[in-house]
Formats: sequence, structure tokens, C-alpha cells
Amino acid sequence: MMMPLYVEASTVLNAKDSNKGLWFEKFCNQWEIHEKYAYWTLEKKKQAWMQSVSNSKIGDAHQLNCAVKRMEKLIQFRSGKLYYMKTISRFVPGMGRSNPVDNGLTWHHTLGVPYLPGSSVKGILRSWATSYDTMVTSTQINDIFGPIPEKSNSSVGSVVFFDALPVAPVQLEIDIMTPHHPEYYKDPKKGKPVDWESPNPIPFLTVAEGQTFVFGVAPRCSGNEGDQKAVQMVTEWLPQALDWIGAGAKTAWGYGRFASDSKQG
Repeated sequence: MMMPLYVEASTVLNAKDSNKGLWFEKFCNQWEIHEKYAYWTLEKKKQAWMQSVSNSKIGDAHQLNCAVKRMEKLIQFRSGKLYYMKTISRFVPGMGRSNPVDNGLTWHHTLGVPYLPGSSVKGILRSWATSYDTMVTSTQINDIFGPIPEKSNSSVGSVVFFDALPVAPVQLEIDIMTPHHPEYYKDPKKGKPVDWESPNPIPFLTVAEGQTFVFGVAPRCSGNEGDQKAVQMVTEWLPQALDWIGAGAKTAWGYGRFASDSKQG
């Protein structure tokens, strides 16, 4: 059967050193036509497709090392602070992204590995400062992270938040969620959850435990004393926030927790 993927792309993206993020998000090669409704679907092939990227480390070690070194030098030049944090549970960034397997993953466009965007790091730390640090004021929070966009024309804070990148090729794992009342969850107004509904196993990709990422923050103006103090506050929050509230999706189930990696620091 003809697949919605041209041959040249399939050959290149299936190579060992290919960008798996591009392959995973744009070039699925196991589509089938649904027998009844005539649309492209993976049906029960989802787990098999994901298994092809979870059997080995993802990413090029040399490219990752170069990217991390550039990031380290930039942050040091800007008088910022680096943190090396290791996943102590599974980690799922960008689960809500559109994807052939229904549950997405945030992939770095050029490195082809899962990562945590700087905007997400900023959001996590703002949430921690707002909800857990009773000593910080709302004025300080707005100064550090920028005022809430709806309440101000400016959203620039005194601290720059960098993307959190893996320092080495990443090990991925498959997990499965199993909603026991799929029809009820689709539309609770149609009825109550009942025992005769069939469970619906849904596989999804995760970053495995034990993967090290480098986090970085820097003052917006390296010569500004106030910005330097803001960075100091943020670096005190960062390991606590990643340990206690975590990052990415499913944090309420224990996903996305990090601890300091003493071997890298």
C-alpha cells in the first residue's frame, strides 16, 4: 500500500544518525487506511512504531557536546549560573503536542532530542516563587520574570532562562496509560462511567530516569547588580522546584522530577 511519505525521506530518516525528532513528528512511515472510515491511522501499530526509537540512545554525542559547551561558555560570559540535573523519574515534556500517536514529546529542532524549552523553565520557577516561597514579594516576582502580559505591555524580566539540553544521547522508554471509561472522558454529559466500558491502553514516549540535562540562567544585564541578585534568587529556587514540583507533563503522578548531578557539576 502507498504510504504518505516519499521514499527518499524514509531512507534518510531511518538512518542511524538521523534526526529522530523530525522522524517522530513529521515522517511516520507506518500509516494504514482505516477499513471503515478511509482515513490514515496507526491503529495498533503505535507501540511498535515508538519501540523503534526506545531501543537505543537518541541523539548524536558530538553534536550534543558541542551544543552544551556553547551554552556553558555563553552563560559563563554572561555571568550566569549552570545547573546539571538528572532525572530521578520518567520525564515527559510537551505531551500535549500534536502527534501521530496522540501524545507528543518536545523535540529539539536541530539536535533531534527531547528537551525543556527556556519558556517552560521560566514557568516552573515562576510557579515555585509564587506558590512556595513566602519570603518573595509580587513586585520581586514581576521584576525577575516580567509582569503578567495581560496586565502590562512589557513582559521582559531581569533574568534570561535558557533551554535545558541533555548532555548526552537520551534513553527513551514507553509507558502506557489506560483510561477505563474512555466514552465518559470524551463527553461526561452523555452519561456516567459504567463497568462495561472497555479499557483503552494508550502508549506514549517518555525520557527515562537517569538522564542528565543542563539548565542555565543569566542576568539580562550582566553589569546590573539588581539582575545579578535576581539570578542568585532563581538559582536557589531551581533545584528545589525541579525536585518538588517537577517539569513536563504528569507531574502529579511523580513524573518530571530532577536531582543535582554531582558527576557533572
